[in-house]
Amino acid sequence: MFRHTLSLLLLYLAMLFAQPMAPALFRQNNWLLGLTPVLLTYVSLRAGELALMVFVIAGGLLHDLVLLHYVGMGPLLWGLVAFMIHSQRMWLEDARWPVWMIMSFAATFLYLCCDRLFFLFYHQYWSWDQDLSFNICKLALFNAVLCPPLFWLLDWVFGVNDRPRRRGIR
Repeated sequence: MFRHTLSLLLLYLAMLFAQPMAPALFRQNNWLLGLTPVLLTYVSLRAGELALMVFVIAGGLLHDLVLLHYVGMGPLLWGLVAFMIHSQRMWLEDARWPVWMIMSFAATFLYLCCDRLFFLFYHQYWSWDQDLSFNICKLALFNAVLCPPLFWLLDWVFGVNDRPRRRGIR
């Protein structure tokens, strides 16, 4: 039942371990982990409620255990982004690619801003500069552009058609 969810968790785990070996892209060293919100957007749009909950909790815990920035905030952060997308799911089921690109941009922006705020709160260091804002916007735009081919590829791999309400991943 959770075959596709487990496959996506393994894909996320592969992204985590491949990040140190990935070359910099647009002077961003962590661009591969920046794809996490796109993966989270895909699962929030395609998965059922139980599969989404398993993905959010397990993926958030993997995020915390591997990165060790702050333990316990991964599921909270992932759940916040997944709730934002999943709450709009009924409006997005019949949407076209530009709407999904906007949703991917918004999810990435929210994910990266909240991740940075959690990090700053944990270390009690309050500094937000223009370069950080530019990097967040740049990565969010990159994810929005990458969203359609990645969604198409994942739909093709999992055999999901364009209408998530008829047949989604479980």
